[in-house]
Amino acid sequence: MVGHGNRGRCAQVCRLPYKLINDNEKVLDTGYLLSPKDLCGLEYIPTLIDSGVTSFKIEGRMKNPEYVAIVTKIYRKYIDMALSDETYIIDDEDKKALTQVFNRGGFSCGHLEKDANRELIFKEKPGNMGVYIGNIAGYNSNKGHISVNLNNRVCLGDIIGVERENSRYRVSELMENNVNILEANDGMAVKIGRVKGNIKPGDKVFKLEDKELFKKARLSYTKGENVQSSITCNIRVKKDEPICITLHPSNGEMFEVVSSVIPIEAVSSPITKERIINQFSKTGSTPFKFTKFNILLDDNLYVNISDLNEIRRMCLAKLEESIISCSEKHFTKKEPNLYRENKPDVSKQKISILLNELDINTNYSLLENVDAVYIPLKYFSNNKYSNILKNLCLTHCIYIYMPVIYFWCTYIYSIYPFISSICYIYS
Repeated sequence: MVGHGNRGRCAQVCRLPYKLINDNEKVLDTGYLLSPKDLCGLEYIPTLIDSGVTSFKIEGRMKNPEYVAIVTKIYRKYIDMALSDETYIIDDEDKKALTQVFNRGGFSCGHLEKDANRELIFKEKPGNMGVYIGNIAGYNSNKGHISVNLNNRVCLGDIIGVERENSRYRVSELMENNVNILEANDGMAVKIGRVKGNIKPGDKVFKLEDKELFKKARLSYTKGENVQSSITCNIRVKKDEPICITLHPSNGEMFEVVSSVIPIEAVSSPITKERIINQFSKTGSTPFKFTKFNILLDDNLYVNISDLNEIRRMCLAKLEESIISCSEKHFTKKEPNLYRENKPDVSKQKISILLNELDINTNYSLLENVDAVYIPLKYFSNNKYSNILKNLCLTHCIYIYMPVIYFWCTYIYSIYPFISSICYIYS
């Protein structure tokens, strides 16, 4: 029933609807009772870094690329801010962007505070709530027009949702006083078109996707940064001699590349320095760019453009080989010493194991060099395994491995302490 979320096998049981009943089968609560809000930890980044945290995991396994782009960009910004001498101040626009890209009834601080979190769960809806933009003031079911007094910006192309509808609607019509407009700001009374379904005046309207925000996010990973190293390029083109190129990377040693191309005397259109620079500058999406040229060129020589392109490709390949070779030499030289100095002493490590499946024909008392053994709860209520458990208790420290659902039941019990027993029934 319950898979391991970090291994891609989460069964999403926390996102299902439940009924909470007592011993008398009286329904005390209904909804998505196990569905937690998403964690937002921007406020805690300085404290976490001060406590020794050096790596942050940003959730994105089941999210879209725009979500990952926006969230990682914002967290990167505040991690850098916390590590700098700047005053740590969170921009409201960044919190708004995080809320817009995905939230379940707002955000939670999880268990980062010392006090119990009574706002951990949002039981109304398990998916993205978006940003609240107003209530429906009127509805024309024939035309599919909803009238809304906005408290948030809306543009053509945005995607909205209505509280009692699961459908998503792209804003294809946006009108103020029956005049089509491209965007509407907070405080404006507008009509939004082509919205049909289970819709009533008074229903809340949410913006599920901001067209401009998502467009910027997509550009951040489709356009790419394409960081390139600067290369100084010395080119010698002499009569009756192979073309010779000396490359000097900004972060490496200078080396020479000699081509097999020999210039010939030009009948017409001799090669120029400008043409050589133009061809060598076409490094495209490679990790290199030629930023400085020193060219020694004899007069009235001809070189085929395709030959120049081939020489450029050869130079770029040699650059890559040189950098990889230097890295390999550095690693080969340093790695053995580092390994000997920092090799962990396994004999001093404490080892724990989890026995997910017990076999009655196996003698577990023969386990060696194991400090702790975790055994699933189900085996402690099965007499078939009682001897195995007794023998293990004599030789090892035994711990009960609890089902994941147990922790959620414990959480509900902490909210409703007057309940003597908890039943969770899928509705």
